[in-house]
Amino acid sequence: MRDINDRFVMVPTVLLEVPSFVRNFDSKPIGSIYRVLCSRIWRKPKEGLRKNASKRTEMLSSLYEAGSLASMHDLKTLSDAMGYTDRSVRRELSRLEELSLIKVIKVEREVFYVVGESSLKSSSDRFMGNSSEALYLDSWKDFVNFLNEYLPQKVDFFDQALDKFFTKDGQEFHKLVTKISQNATLDGFRKLVWDMETDNNKPSLIEKVKEKGIKPLAEGHNDEPKAGRIRDVDAFCGDVKMAIFEADPKKAVEIARKAIRNEVITHSERLEVLKKHVPAEYAHYSSTPG
Repeated sequence: MRDINDRFVMVPTVLLEVPSFVRNFDSKPIGSIYRVLCSRIWRKPKEGLRKNASKRTEMLSSLYEAGSLASMHDLKTLSDAMGYTDRSVRRELSRLEELSLIKVIKVEREVFYVVGESSLKSSSDRFMGNSSEALYLDSWKDFVNFLNEYLPQKVDFFDQALDKFFTKDGQEFHKLVTKISQNATLDGFRKLVWDMETDNNKPSLIEKVKEKGIKPLAEGHNDEPKAGRIRDVDAFCGDVKMAIFEADPKKAVEIARKAIRNEVITHSERLEVLKKHVPAEYAHYSSTPG
């Protein structure tokens, strides 16, 4: 147990070596609010409470016994502690929740902020961190340590991801840092890196179409016959159909869905190209609509 946290809120040194973490999180209101939430973690089971303990205290103890590291604040308390407006505090709390660094639990008008889990009884069997307690932020630390040890050439990976999260164009990186917060295993970290490398190195289907000088159907002229536009796009997107045909079944379905969403191929074309992935014993179903 982190007894030292009764007096200090520790920030992993390895994260302080990540420029975007210091720039966008640790030195910003979001970091200050996070530390205040962590400074008030409740670590007392029900058997240690006074007989006249308040109901909110009993709720905190119940959360602790269930494996949650939780604290309780109302908006005014946080605003007063930070010197920020209520609106600013709400925004940063929402960001922390988006990043999966906190979980907000509301019970009978009380608001509790879960910032991690204890091995006393972890609801998700997490084992990140180096002690019997683990903050969700520990996954960020573990991920950076993983990169440093196994993929040193990717040490700026997390730096870029976090930097992108705080920009308007950071949707994909938003997903990444959220997954990092939720992850706890080395295999999970390996998959995250692999998935992001794959996504970043392959242009999207819509980009492939644009590279050929053809607008996606959604951007086409309303007065242009749709069938004609489909034939034009099809002429430039044989590579998409080939990718579906050559991929493994799971990946083929994923590519096909993206192609449909971007209106690169039609539903009937999707069914036709996916037939190759249907096992022989189910082949008679391949002509079924949908």
